[in-house]
Amino acid sequence: MVLVHGSGPQDRDETIGPNKPFRDLAWGLASQGIAVLRYDKRTKVHGAMMAGAVEQFTVKEETIDDALAAVALLRGTDGSITKNLSCSVTASAGCLSPE
Repeated sequence: MVLVHGSGPQDRDETIGPNKPFRDLAWGLASQGIAVLRYDKRTKVHGAMMAGAVEQFTVKEETIDDALAAVALLRGTDGSITKNLSCSVTASAGCLSPE
């Protein structure tokens, strides 16, 4: 399962104050034998570098491209991991995901 962030700079845990919902989801799913991929968003890792190009930066670059790259990464791994590949999306990413 790929955990996909909503808008804004988020780390792989989607940390909000003391809460880490993506970490908690990943641990819970992994305890049931479900592989989980989560990642730091590029706006978190490269935020300062990207600040100058904010007007050319869309949700495609912020969220969709990274989610697609995560899916492609998993598809290139052991077939048993990707047999039933799915994504879990939050906030604005949920409005943009295909059915």
